[in-house]
Amino acid sequence: MAARAGSGALLAALVVVVAACSSSSRDLNSAPPTTASPSSTSHAAASAQVLSFREVLGTEPYGKVADPATCGGGRQVTPPAHQTADAHIVLADRKKTVCYLLGPTLLSTRGVKSAQARADAVTGAWVVNVTFANDDFVRKVAATEVGKQIAIILGGVVEAAPTINAGINGRDVTIAGEFNEATAKRIAGAIAPPGSTSP
Repeated sequence: MAARAGSGALLAALVVVVAACSSSSRDLNSAPPTTASPSSTSHAAASAQVLSFREVLGTEPYGKVADPATCGGGRQVTPPAHQTADAHIVLADRKKTVCYLLGPTLLSTRGVKSAQARADAVTGAWVVNVTFANDDFVRKVAATEVGKQIAIILGGVVEAAPTINAGINGRDVTIAGEFNEATAKRIAGAIAPPGSTSP
């Protein structure tokens, strides 16, 4: 899985940490407690299909319920009502192999102009091309999180967790992962604003 961003020639801007799932600087049990405000439930429901970016602070294997050295089979995953933008949360990847301890939201993509699924011309792998309506991705993620692992989240699931490289600019971001055609189209359809094209 990978994510790339840029304009014109600068597409290979984000690079995946291959061993990201096996390294962790912080234990999931050290996550600050989450608290729900009166509007948390409605906020979580409203942002359920919004693509967002959070810094990865640590990882643990998804594991089994009875295994204390893991995420307990997902038992540590933060409930949707507590997945607020300013909270530290725990989310799993789609395949339920890894749990991620995540910092507050760096950017949510309510400012997306368009999202399209396509097969990469070079590799043939399915990717999602996202065009932002402004420079928020560069200002809030690319320029400030160089060298850090960033989780790309959709619907409470970590879709990919690349590391940010220096030099990203532009409003076009390509999100790549272990996506098949159906997955890429599902992601593009979920984040594309109403009225935009998302095959």
